[in-house]
Amino acid sequence: MLDKPFLVYVSRRGGETFLFVYDREVVEKPGTRFHRARVNAECTEGELKELLRDSISVNFFGNRAVKTAIKLGYVHPEGTSEVDGVLCAIYIKIR
Repeated sequence: MLDKPFLVYVSRRGGETFLFVYDREVVEKPGTRFHRARVNAECTEGELKELLRDSISVNFFGNRAVKTAIKLGYVHPEGTSEVDGVLCAIYIKIR
């Protein structure tokens, strides 16, 4: 298992945190829509948990990212989709 299996892009605007979470393989695989996606950090599952707590919008891309989101209760198993064969899900915090 990779030490830091998730690549993330964290964007902070107007005091809110928006997060994009990718399986490392999704970004590093040539020829996919997500190849070379904009990222500004890499993280473990524990570090991802911390980022998720502060985020109001999260996009998950890849099997590991989506399964982690389901396990942590951010996404329902039936609330997933695929884009170009990549498992995806979205979480939005409603206040």
